[in-house]
Amino acid sequence: LDPETDKYSFEQTAEIDCTQRLHLCKASCCRLSFALSKQDVREGIVHWALGRPYMIDQDDDGYCTHMDRDCLHCTIYDHRPVPCRGYDCRQDKRIWLDYEQRIPNPTLAEDDWPTCLNGTNADAQRD
Repeated sequence: LDPETDKYSFEQTAEIDCTQRLHLCKASCCRLSFALSKQDVREGIVHWALGRPYMIDQDDDGYCTHMDRDCLHCTIYDHRPVPCRGYDCRQDKRIWLDYEQRIPNPTLAEDDWPTCLNGTNADAQRD
């Protein structure tokens, strides 16, 4: 994905049935770190981490600061960054051992996920 793609005209959104899977994956995609675009930073809606400039801001629990913990939904959904709009978890082994069979990766339960994957080459786990 081009980091400078206009997020409001971005059309490559993934069609994932999140509501049917949130009880399994616990919105783990909201625990992944990524850099914000210039558009995100200039708008000033999406929070970035002061200690990690221009990276999506995450709370102590590792989740994005914009995720509502009660319902596991994005509080800035209409303004969410391109990586959130285009992310497709179906082939991401960090999250699903088997997407179709609804088998989440057991490491999701670890408090330090996804950093616990660093020793296992987390990037290689992504298909």
